[in-house]
Amino acid sequence: FSENPVAHADELVYCSYKKPSTIRLDRFELKENSDRPVMCHFGVRPKSANYRADPGYIALARNYRKLQHQQYFGQLTRQESEKLVQMKYEMQLSQNEKNLRRDIMVDIDPEGYHCTG
Repeated sequence: FSENPVAHADELVYCSYKKPSTIRLDRFELKENSDRPVMCHFGVRPKSANYRADPGYIALARNYRKLQHQQYFGQLTRQESEKLVQMKYEMQLSQNEKNLRRDIMVDIDPEGYHCTG
C-alpha cells in the first residue's frame, strides 16, 4: 500500500494464501493500541449461514433426517409421517425468517495483501 492508505478505499485487495483470497477494502482504521492500520470490510452475512448455525434449527434438521431415513425403509406410523411434514414446515419457516440477515464488519491485518488496481 502506498503512503496514503485512504487512496485505496473501495478497491479489491488480495492475498494468495488466505481465504477468501480477495476482499473489498472499505476503509483503513487506526486502532488505539497499535501503530499499524487495519483494513475494514463491511458485508452482509447470508441467511443460509445464519440459520445453519442456529442450535434449534440444527436439532430440528437432525430429527427430520432421522425420520426421513425411517420413512425410506417404511418404518413410520401415520403419526410420525404427519410429524415429518410438520418438521419440514417448521424448517422452512426458520429458513424464511427476515431477521436472519446480518451486517458484519471484519478488521483484517493488511500484511501480505496487495492492491489489484
